[in-house]
Amino acid sequence: MSTQSLTVNTITSHTGTVTIEGNINLSPLTTSAFIQKTWNLTHTNLFDKISATWTGADVDICGEQKIIRPECKKQEVFREFMLGKHRFLRIQGRIGFVGEWQGEFVRIKADNKVVWNRRGYANSEFGPCGRLIPFDIVIPHIAEEVSLMFESDLENEDCMTRFSVSEFNLLIKE
Repeated sequence: MSTQSLTVNTITSHTGTVTIEGNINLSPLTTSAFIQKTWNLTHTNLFDKISATWTGADVDICGEQKIIRPECKKQEVFREFMLGKHRFLRIQGRIGFVGEWQGEFVRIKADNKVVWNRRGYANSEFGPCGRLIPFDIVIPHIAEEVSLMFESDLENEDCMTRFSVSEFNLLIKE
């Protein structure tokens, strides 16, 4: 992309790397400290003790990967996290579209605000782990606690079509 001026609220990258050549003018909320400070990993792949942590989730293994997915006939999983002091929150992982998806949505909400959504298109050709889509979200966030919800608008009566979450990480930056 080539432009004289670009204004955005969020920049995301599936690799976690964004390269900008030229001068950068930052808003008052985003100081140059954002560029200089490193991310601190606060939570990762917390799928072992599922009943005590993620509400509405089943734990499963797909290949070598532990995953969570909504309980049968439910379409959301929820968890609250304590984070500590920070100014930015980064949410990473992969969503698996398992079964027959025909354009239904999966959304990620942070504190009840949609921060990511994707239409799912998948079928049994993608295998038992489904079609895997990476997500890497960075948002301004200062509360020391965050509520995360993964949800879909899928109307699932057979329990064969669901989404899954894997390779989950939460990171913070001051």
